[in-house]
Amino acid sequence: MARIVRFDQPGGPENLKIVEEAPAEPGAGEVQVDVRAAGLNRAEYLFLQGQYFEQPRCPSRIGVEGSGVITAVGPGVTDYAVGDEVSITPNMSPAKYGVIGETALVPVAALAPKPDGMTFEQAAAVWMAYPTAYGGLVEVGGVGVGDGGVADEEGVLDGRRVAQAAPTVGAAQRLAERGRLDQGASQAGALAGGRDGEP
Repeated sequence: MARIVRFDQPGGPENLKIVEEAPAEPGAGEVQVDVRAAGLNRAEYLFLQGQYFEQPRCPSRIGVEGSGVITAVGPGVTDYAVGDEVSITPNMSPAKYGVIGETALVPVAALAPKPDGMTFEQAAAVWMAYPTAYGGLVEVGGVGVGDGGVADEEGVLDGRRVAQAAPTVGAAQRLAERGRLDQGASQAGALAGGRDGEP
């Protein structure tokens, strides 16, 4: 038996329960992970409340970001093996999967090798900020080659991630602190790999 977090109806955090259940065997394209750390973000809170773009199917697990060690692999899984340390990225349906608990089933598409030198906590926490920044810039905002913009580090939690994501699509970037655009631009250049403050 493994302890997991789930909820039986949408609502607030008071609806979350720790329950014990037998771990499910991984299906095709899935692995079972001994979860060492998991992230909680705005997405989980919205999902719990039934306000996310996918609705929970109750009873529902929660959490799409974490890290751990693979304990079993399903049919067709060839890129990962038992014992591999992995990061669990938010590249899965929260209505079908959840990683907050001692063990979780995870689709291979949501795995990445845990970076060397990162703790399990770091490997669990790093993922959500980048898809948020990239999704806002590229998928929603349509930013591309030659575009530019300003990310306010104080006013936008993911400002540094925006500055790091912009060059991946050929866009210029500036990271500004309120009232200090020049210093912010210098920081953005450093974050994006520029020298001497050059973006």
